[in-house]
Amino acid sequence: MGAWGTGIFESDQVQDAMSDLLAAERPVDLLRETLTVLQGDEEYVEADIGSAVIAAAVVVDHVIFSTPHPDYAEDLTSFRTDHGVLPFEPLREEVGKALARTIAADSELFELWQEAGGGSLHAWRKPLRPMRDRLVGLSKDA
Repeated sequence: MGAWGTGIFESDQVQDAMSDLLAAERPVDLLRETLTVLQGDEEYVEADIGSAVIAAAVVVDHVIFSTPHPDYAEDLTSFRTDHGVLPFEPLREEVGKALARTIAADSELFELWQEAGGGSLHAWRKPLRPMRDRLVGLSKDA
């Protein structure tokens, strides 16, 4: 799996996806490309796509709600300043729904964390659920 812990950024795939997003000249296009993959008939979310969705959710969550993510605090603040909120707002709910699919049972990441046992699945999903809720508009904090 390339993960050394249950934290959002304790995964090589999520870190790689985050680096790609932060370095992208046109990050909104990269986000749309990731979301397009999930619009097919396939219900199952592969780990690489799920990892890209998690990175996308962190970026959109920070840009729209100024949610702190200590692992990338400086990078995300610069990203928000450089790109602004407006281009990401239309993607907010769609990214939230993609994150909901990523942390649900029809996801390779879900299965991998479930197989890891010892409460790993719960620990992995814990910081992702409030983000999902904010992005789909379920949270009172939104």
